[in-house]
Amino acid sequence: WFRRYGGWILSGVLAAALTATMVLSPDTVKQTVPLAIHFAVPQPPDNSFRFTVSDNNSFAPPVISPDGRRIVFGTNDATLGRVLWLRDLGQAEPRRIDGSNDAHLPFWSPDGRHLGFVADGTLRTLPVEGGAAKVVCDIAGGSRGAAWSNKGVIVFAQSSNSALFAVPEAGGTPTPITTIDSTIADISHRWPSFLPDGRRFLFTVWTNSEKDQARAGGIFVGSLDGGKQTRLLTDASSAIYVPAKLASGTGHLLFCRDQTLVAVPFDAEGEEIVGAPVTVIENVQYDALTGRAIIDVARNGTIVYRTASATAASQLEWLDRSGKTISTLGEPNNYWHFRLSPDAKHLVSSITNPNGSTDMWMMDIDRNISSRFTFGPSSVWSPVWSPDHRQIVFTSDVNGVEDAYIKPADGSGERRILIESDTQKRVKDWSRDGRFILYRGEPAIFDSENKYTIWVLDTETEESEPLLTGGSNFSSARFSPDGRWIAYISDESGRQEVYIRPFSEKGGRWQISSAGGSDARWRDDGAEIIYRSPSQEMMAVPIEFDSAGVIIPGTPRKLFSLSGIRAWDITGDHERILIARVRHDLAATPILVSVNWADNFSARQSSFD
Repeated sequence: WFRRYGGWILSGVLAAALTATMVLSPDTVKQTVPLAIHFAVPQPPDNSFRFTVSDNNSFAPPVISPDGRRIVFGTNDATLGRVLWLRDLGQAEPRRIDGSNDAHLPFWSPDGRHLGFVADGTLRTLPVEGGAAKVVCDIAGGSRGAAWSNKGVIVFAQSSNSALFAVPEAGGTPTPITTIDSTIADISHRWPSFLPDGRRFLFTVWTNSEKDQARAGGIFVGSLDGGKQTRLLTDASSAIYVPAKLASGTGHLLFCRDQTLVAVPFDAEGEEIVGAPVTVIENVQYDALTGRAIIDVARNGTIVYRTASATAASQLEWLDRSGKTISTLGEPNNYWHFRLSPDAKHLVSSITNPNGSTDMWMMDIDRNISSRFTFGPSSVWSPVWSPDHRQIVFTSDVNGVEDAYIKPADGSGERRILIESDTQKRVKDWSRDGRFILYRGEPAIFDSENKYTIWVLDTETEESEPLLTGGSNFSSARFSPDGRWIAYISDESGRQEVYIRPFSEKGGRWQISSAGGSDARWRDDGAEIIYRSPSQEMMAVPIEFDSAGVIIPGTPRKLFSLSGIRAWDITGDHERILIARVRHDLAATPILVSVNWADNFSARQSSFD
């Protein structure tokens, strides 16, 4: 319906009243806070929103300008791939932002004239009205938010398990300004938001362990001088401060608990909660993997948000080498990671639940029947098959840290731990002789330089050793069929490229891609690598060896263009490619905007005493 009529819909059509319910103490809230929805915006044609981490870790939830007049959000464009859009509340249609290709995690400058975002391993700024993007600093990857101070400083999370860093808006070397509790393994600081003085900021302390989250997590106040970190709330995330209006004389702290947006009067100077909490919106879209609610608030109290939706996001499709669709597979669903079995008869996939967590499902491809493989409560992802098809290794945060687990592929028996430590890790590949497993180490954990690293587990000795570390980010490592070589991704040139190097012996390395690349896959005979380019093209490179066994890579050749996909894998002969294509035709929950929340809250404030 929204797609048909487009544009913003007036409040008379969509006005709603949400009943306030208690979050902190059931006896405190006694009134309803009317929430008028004045506008709604759908996905642009042939685009799909990308608001959660399941969008290949390139998510771009909506953010509203400080004056409440404009909104920026990210989509997967059917032709251009990942882009940002700007919607001016005074205009009928959004416009695509030039220079925002592959941008994610957008945030506004205090004056609303610039945008910040993450792209290609860098933190960047861009004039909203046009102009070239400027690189502020390098960033490790997997960032969890940034905020721009009126003091000319940007605070950001380097990765999914780092402290917060500060960097001058003009560019420079980032410096840490928060301190992580070293007694908790899986803990990070994320989702910063500045208070009015531009010196202090709100941020979320996050861990996947429920026990540790209750003990040490929640909403904190930090400062650019790196001083004391004050805890305000437990079991909460995504905090934003709305300054006081003349009618109320006090500001409000808005935060989320799971899928509920809550507001509470807050003395910003004294860093003290001074009133009772009120539920403002229920059923807000919430990413349980990152602790991020799809919510933002302008200084005037205007709220932009999205309600939770169980809408299926993508359809599995078989393609041939020319990119032509051969057939579809299964029903549409929220596919994230998946991996074909070595014989391409089964598919194991991570599917995102409505609350943002994930479970794995196993599909018998010939029979087109799926069954659940894991059963929560934690998220699971990055499945890898054993070479004999009998076991699945995957990553899970069931113990609060991303460890590697193993479970029989037929579903019998329970999962057991395979790689356990107090650091994050993600499984990438298993050698065909069954002995070695490659996995990625998260930045700020294994590597003092805050870079992604590649490690190898010897399943015979059960010992792990670093394989690729230092100086650059390394990811997506895959064994060659004979186990002598690995293909991997590195940003040592300044952008991600595909490389090959020997696995177990010292030697050189060969760059395979020519203009950026990721997600490399070997053919079963080792004579070809297919990878994906930054412009969403599937590229093929022939691989030959001279008489001395030295690699002779060929010239990359484009097979076809492909954008708007969530995940992909390929059969061993490289003749069929399985993709999860984003379904733009499936109805999606629009972005909603409320412009009078603060007034309604202030008018009824005395009723909450």
